[in-house]
Amino acid sequence: MRRRLVLISAMALTIAACGGASTEDTTTTTESAAEETTTTAAPAATTTTVAPATTTTTSQPPSEAEMIPDPTTGVTLTPYSDENITAGDVFLYWYRDTDSSRYVGLYAGPGIAGAEGQGLCPGNSIQTDQFLHVSNTPSEEGACEGFPTETASIQACSGGVWLYLTNIPGDLSGTLFGSLEWNADDGTIKGLTSQFSTEEDIPEFAYGQSAYSLWEGFTADGSTEISCSDPS
Repeated sequence: MRRRLVLISAMALTIAACGGASTEDTTTTTESAAEETTTTAAPAATTTTVAPATTTTTSQPPSEAEMIPDPTTGVTLTPYSDENITAGDVFLYWYRDTDSSRYVGLYAGPGIAGAEGQGLCPGNSIQTDQFLHVSNTPSEEGACEGFPTETASIQACSGGVWLYLTNIPGDLSGTLFGSLEWNADDGTIKGLTSQFSTEEDIPEFAYGQSAYSLWEGFTADGSTEISCSDPS
């Protein structure tokens, strides 16, 4: 009987010990769970919408051709003797180049418009107390063969127009000579010539452009817009 009481007491102590451990574990777990389940609400996200960059398109105005001003006067090239260009008259108008400040001769007329294949050699000079800055520049290959002068620069344009940038400084005063020559079959040089005083009003434009606008009734075909080759 005493032994049975001892066993029962021992069992009771064991159960109490297990029960105590279980209570502590449960409390710890509950407190831990409570801590883990505590949620701090995050602030509401702010959504920023970035507007797309504005694209600005600037329409460039159409390019305008360089304007050749109306000439104050022109001169007709006259033949050295009885010979003339069979295609007709040639006129010469004088200008200054705004970039180089050199004189520019503008050749036009039916003689230029119909001169293709004739091998014409335009040339220019200025007379002060002597002839200076003499040049001849071929309108096509070989046209000035045998001419003992310097070359300058020429542009062939539509409408029967040639633009000739001379070697003559634009501030030099005197008499401007403009010629149009060719090698004749008899071995002589034939041609046309003209004179123009620098005391006359001489307008300006920029030589070397690919297109020009000019006054009505100037070109052989009646156009007021001309296109030009690169300067040679």
